[in-house]
Formats: sequence, C-alpha cells, structure tokens
Amino acid sequence: MEHLTIVLGTLENGKLWKGHFGDAEFLVKYKIFPNGSYEFVERIKNSAKNEDEKHLNHGNLEKRRKVENLIQNCDCIAACVMSPNFKKMAEDSTIQQIVVKGCSNLEDFIKKIADNYDLINKKVINRKNGIRDINIPVL
Repeated sequence: MEHLTIVLGTLENGKLWKGHFGDAEFLVKYKIFPNGSYEFVERIKNSAKNEDEKHLNHGNLEKRRKVENLIQNCDCIAACVMSPNFKKMAEDSTIQQIVVKGCSNLEDFIKKIADNYDLINKKVINRKNGIRDINIPVL
C-alpha cells in the first residue's frame, strides 16, 4: 500500500487520549507512509463518546457501530489501551486494531506507528483479504 490511514484518539486540546479508543473526545485521522513520514487528514468530534453510559456496559455494539461510521475509510485504529471492542473487532472487522504503549505525547505515538509500518501494513493487507488475526499488535 502507498500509505496507511490510521485513526487515534485525542483530547479536545489535541493531546493524546490515553484511555479506550471509543471514549476519546476527538478521533484524528493521519496518513502514514512507508518512509516514516505522516500527514494529518482530519479531526472528528466523537459523538459516540458517551454511548456506553446509555447502555450501562462498556464495549457495546451500538457504540462500536457509531464510532465505525465516524471513521470510515481507515485502515487501522490505534489506542494506548486495549478495549473490549478492539477484541471483538479483531474477529470480524476489516479495520486493524493496534495498541501503542509507553508514549507520553501524540508525536511519539504516531512515530511509533510509523516505525512499525511494515508490520501494520502486512496485518492490514491480510485483514482486507479476509484473514482475521485475533492477535492485536502491541507496540
């Protein structure tokens, strides 16, 4: 692929969201290129953020679907922590999930993803070809 489109969560002030992906205030889309460069695409307000509170359980399908509608046309979603919906998506989604540990800021988070482009790209290609690896990469 000539680039990967990834989505990650941020706070309203643009800082890295360190909780579950679906609870982020904003969902931010980037293109990651094989040479390690990246570019900002768009920032989307997460209108599904409080969906769990309506259903009193974390990781419900309705919230997952709402978030997926917000982030259409992405290859990969990335978060600082594993979420229940990441595990469910690993079984049936065309979107690859990754967990990125040990990053204190957004720039380090994106750089760690860019540094692992080949691994992520292989996972994305397999997933789009129907190979659903339930082992979510933790970088």
